[in-house]
Amino acid sequence: MAFKEVNISNAYGNETRIRFDEVGDSVQGVLQEVVKIPKAEGGTFNKYVLKSGTEMKAFFGCYQLDQTLPNIPLGSLVQVTFQGEERIRGGKTMKNFKVMVDDATESKASA
Repeated sequence: MAFKEVNISNAYGNETRIRFDEVGDSVQGVLQEVVKIPKAEGGTFNKYVLKSGTEMKAFFGCYQLDQTLPNIPLGSLVQVTFQGEERIRGGKTMKNFKVMVDDATESKASA
């Protein structure tokens, strides 16, 4: 087995990196792709790419986003809003998001 380092800063390519640091931070755009990026220690993590106007924007997944966004058809207009963090077992925290999808574009994308 051979390992290859994944440079996170290069994982964005030409997309603008979106960070969800403050409650209310959000991004809206057409879901273009879900990219599985290999982790150096094995496994993968997801990168989500949205087209917002003429700009491509990207952000990494977390548990909640990875449970929701892959089920939305590519080509759908989505809005992702950071709603804060909550404490979970083991003294850890989990980020909470509100994910909204435009009915009209979701229907077209899945047709």
